[in-house]
This record gives sequence, C-alpha cells and structure tokens, in this order.
Amino acid sequence: SDVYKRQEEQVLFPWILAPAPAAAARAIRAMQLEHEDTVTLLHTLHGAAVRAFAGSPSDPQVATAQRALAQFERWLCEHLHLEDHLLFARALESVRG
Repeated sequence: SDVYKRQEEQVLFPWILAPAPAAAARAIRAMQLEHEDTVTLLHTLHGAAVRAFAGSPSDPQVATAQRALAQFERWLCEHLHLEDHLLFARALESVRG
C-alpha cells in the first residue's frame, strides 16, 4: 500500500543509511517482526478464503476472487522475500562493516 511504501521510504531507508548501525539494526529487526506477523495474517486469510470459497467453486465471482487473492499472495511473498533476504541482509552486512 502507499502508506507502507511511505513508511519504508521515510523511516526504514533513512535508518538503514544512518551512521548509527544500532539504529539501523533495530529498524530492520522491527520490520522483520512485522513481516512475521504479516505472514501469519496471510495464512489466516488464505485459510478463511479456502473455507469461504469451498461451497461455490464454479461461481465466476469466486474464481475472480481466488485469482486476485493468489496474485496478492504472490506479490506480498515476493516483496517480503526481497526485503528479508536481500535488502535487510545487505543493509546489516554494510553496518557490520
């Protein structure tokens, strides 16, 4: 979302670039914890959607909703993976020296 993107640009990225490594590491850890919460919520949403859609597999609106949810899940997982395994890892390497 735009709010999340603004938070990253205005809060996280400056902390990563800050001269204080401890502040950057704390900011990254906070984001990692948020990502863990996000994955938990995504699993909950996915399970609820599967149960809700189970009764109407041939309904075109259900199929559209399933595709949209699957696209969202892919996008979110790619985003989290990119940050957790590339951005955060590289930022922590750079502040460690």
